Amino acid sequence: GFARRLEKRGFACHLLPQAHSLTGSVWQENWAERRGRLIRELKELPRPAAIFAYNDCVAADIMDACRDAGLLVPEQIAVLGVDNDPGICDCAPVPLSSVVHDLDGMAYQGAAMLDRLMKGGRAPKRVLRIPPKGVVTRVSTDIHAVDDANVAIALRYIAEHYQEKLMAVDAVAKATSVSRRQLERTFRRHMGCTINQHIVRTRLAEVKKRLAETDHKVVAIAHQTGFTRPSHLFRAFRKIIGISPKTYRKKQATKTRTPASERGADVSGPNSSRVHIEQPPPSGHAPTTRKHIPMS
Repeated sequence: GFARRLEKRGFACHLLPQAHSLTGSVWQENWAERRGRLIRELKELPRPAAIFAYNDCVAADIMDACRDAGLLVPEQIAVLGVDNDPGICDCAPVPLSSVVHDLDGMAYQGAAMLDRLMKGGRAPKRVLRIPPKGVVTRVSTDIHAVDDANVAIALRYIAEHYQEKLMAVDAVAKATSVSRRQLERTFRRHMGCTINQHIVRTRLAEVKKRLAETDHKVVAIAHQTGFTRPSHLFRAFRKIIGISPKTYRKKQATKTRTPASERGADVSGPNSSRVHIEQPPPSGHAPTTRKHIPMS
C-alpha cells in the first residue's frame, strides 16, 4: 500500500516509536523513556523530511517532540495530521496541516450498505475506501524545503506575518542573521523570485482560499490578508492570476464536485485517496506515527 507506493517513487518510509502505550487499564510509567527515544530518532532523520501522523493529536505531540529536539517545523520537519480538528490545528504553536475526512460520504456509503444488507443483499467482497476531501494546508507543511537557514527563516517569517500590512522586505531581513542585500540574493537563488514577490504570492494564495471558502467581501479580504488598499489586491490579483477576484469567486462557485458514491464509481481503487489513512490501531495500543519522504 502506502509504503510500496513511496518506494516506487524513490522515498523511504518507516515507523517512529510510540510516545506512550496502554497496558491493561493504565498507562505505562515509561513515557519519558519513550519520548527520549522519539526525540533521538527525530534528530537522526535526514533533513528536510516529512512526518505523516495517525491523527492531529499525534501530530501535535510530534511537533512538541521536534521543539524539544531543536528541530524547526516546517523548515526542517514538515508535519501532517488527520481529522482537521480546529481545536488542535489552529491552536498549535505551529498551525497544523491536516487531512479532512469525507464524513458525509462515509455515512452515505455505510447507510447504503446497511440498506442493501437488510434487503438480503450480500456484503461487498472488497473494503470500500472513501477518499478524503483533501488537505487543509497550514504552516506545518506550507513551506519550501531549502538548505539555506536564513532563507528558511525568511519563509517562516513571511508565512507567519503576511497578514500584517506593514510587513515588508526590511522586516523579513531583520528576522535573519544577514543583511537585506545578501538575503535578497540568496532568496532569489533558492526561490526563483524576489522576497517581495513571494510576499505577494503568499497573500494571494490566502485571498484565493477566502474567495472560495467564505462570502467575505473583497475589501474585507484585502484587509485580512495584508494588502494596504483593496486596489492593490485587485491589481496584483489580475496581474498574477489573470482574472478579477469577482470572476475567480464565480468560477469557484460554479464548480460542482459530485461524490464518488453518487457517480457509482469504484471508490476502492489504488488512486482513491490523496494520502494514506491507516485503520485504527488494535485496542490497547497508541496510534503509530509514520515518518517518510525526504523533501526536495
